[in-house]
Amino acid sequence: MMTSIKTLLLVKHSKTGNTQLLCDAFLEGARRVSNIRVRIVDALHGVPSDLMECSALVLATPENFGTMSGGMKHFFDQTYYEVEALQLALPYQLIISAGNDGTGAEREMQRILTGYKFRQIGTALIVRGRPLGPDLDAAEELGESVATALELGII
Repeated sequence: MMTSIKTLLLVKHSKTGNTQLLCDAFLEGARRVSNIRVRIVDALHGVPSDLMECSALVLATPENFGTMSGGMKHFFDQTYYEVEALQLALPYQLIISAGNDGTGAEREMQRILTGYKFRQIGTALIVRGRPLGPDLDAAEELGESVATALELGII
């Protein structure tokens, strides 16, 4: 029996490197799952077809001024109207690198993603300050869990 490869799209924006550290750990875990293709897109360069061609979505952003980064907002601005009517119902996971508490970024992203008709996979991974060993371990485990759930058709 042939298993089809599913695409997990990681849309990310990182300025200080903290979000990138979390993305790298997430990717390390996700890449352990053999039937999942991970595609990485910088939020500033994302286009509607990125969403149309994936099976699940991970959005990773720093918290800036109590909300998502301008780069992530740009991604939403560039893709929303083109995919809204398609009702893709993509499963999504949030990763937030927070200088404060991350809740503003989480709330605003969830509000926008509800408009897309996307469905949240699990609780957002919010890491406050510089990601340390346990934070990176959590991101890595999340990557493997999301990819496994996608491979098994759970999400």
